[in-house]
Amino acid sequence: MTIAQWRSGARRVGAVAGFVLLAVPGRAVDAQGVTDTLVAPTAQIIALLRAQVFTDNGRYYPCRNIPSCSSWGQNLAVSDPKITVDGPRLVVQVHLVGSYAMNAYLAPQVAGDLILSGVPVTHGTRVSLDQPSVQTGAADFTFQTFIQATHTRIEQMISESGGFDLAQYLSDASRNPQLPPPRIPGAQCLDPSEIRIRSVATDPAASAIDAVVIAPIPKRRAC
Repeated sequence: MTIAQWRSGARRVGAVAGFVLLAVPGRAVDAQGVTDTLVAPTAQIIALLRAQVFTDNGRYYPCRNIPSCSSWGQNLAVSDPKITVDGPRLVVQVHLVGSYAMNAYLAPQVAGDLILSGVPVTHGTRVSLDQPSVQTGAADFTFQTFIQATHTRIEQMISESGGFDLAQYLSDASRNPQLPPPRIPGAQCLDPSEIRIRSVATDPAASAIDAVVIAPIPKRRAC
């Protein structure tokens, strides 16, 4: 093979590689790296929550290990997450059961559907819910009274939570193909510091969350 033939072949390979990069829907390539729009349908988000959050026999105890909440909600558990999109808001419905410590002598049992909603926003590499709102779904009088007494606390917990570290998860997904989506197409062994989260927003038409992320151009790496 002559040098000219080798260079010609290299140009063809480069052209094919560039085409493959740009062939991914929602992808743009520039000097900053690769910008992808990751679309996470609500069914995908539910699968992610079940795998990462609802890991105690399908339940999650939101107040455990949180001092401001454990004093009254230590035994509260949520399960059966359902997610919908309502305009700019992400709506999460869960079934809540457990005992609510009203005081040292009274801890009634409560059970009912809790509806949380908020506007997805980014804070660095994390995604959280802004403008949180708490409502009741199917519930009896005791549960409705419980929500009336605690909704301000719950909304404050949502506002003060660290949110979901999307960059860390995308890094983990680039190393472990067994994790559920979302993932950056073609990415391998990325470090969280290499991933930037530009924006997140609901996509009502697709019943999904869209996240615009920037990462290095995909290439083979050893993890």
